Amino acid sequence: MLVARVLTHDNRNILLLGLSAENRRRLVLGSPIELNLGELDGTTKLVIFAGETEDTMQAELISLIGANSTVSSYRSRSEVQ
Repeated sequence: MLVARVLTHDNRNILLLGLSAENRRRLVLGSPIELNLGELDGTTKLVIFAGETEDTMQAELISLIGANSTVSSYRSRSEVQ
């Protein structure tokens, strides 16, 4: 995996994540990728996971964060388009 934080010429912060073929294979097999972004922004932990549909990913999200956690914001890609 390649991880980079970029500050563009017009002052935008961009976080770039490049997934290798092995990373994608693990995602498809149900192994989420966890990345501590502490060295990039201080405290954030990023979890990348995959599923067949938004519904299956929502169910997976609950198992990743725990039933007693609070989701502060949520949008599926289909809601954005």
